Amino acid sequence: MKTDAQQAIQQTAPTTKAAQLREVMPQIEAKLAAGVRLGTIHRALTDAGFELTFQTLKTYLYRYRKQRRAKSAGRQAEPVDSRTAAAPASPRPEAGVSQENVPPATDSGPPPPREPLSVQEIDRLMKPDPAELAERIARYERIAIEKERSRK
Repeated sequence: MKTDAQQAIQQTAPTTKAAQLREVMPQIEAKLAAGVRLGTIHRALTDAGFELTFQTLKTYLYRYRKQRRAKSAGRQAEPVDSRTAAAPASPRPEAGVSQENVPPATDSGPPPPREPLSVQEIDRLMKPDPAELAERIARYERIAIEKERSRK
């Protein structure tokens, strides 16, 4: 009798639209990745007798992807090492500080420590040259005028 009950459960089909779509979502995702438009997939589903609006299909796809991302993020979470958990976060550079000499971030490990700024560098950042400022402002004004002319 136990096997009959198991077979009966195995043979039941999902009755909600969401459950029915969840069964075919991997195929839908594969088609989308292959370049098939969602509208084409929607048309194929409605032609096959599956009644749902395009917006409903988009909503189900969004929810499926969100759930899948949450599951994959949960799998990728690594246990926190007690030594790194107590370490303070690296200081964030303040707005306005020049980042010209900072090399781009790479995935090859932590960035090298930065040298402290000299007093002259800080002074240069805090008090820009008036002639240089005037030149930049004039340049921006020329660009704005050119854009204005190109719109007409």
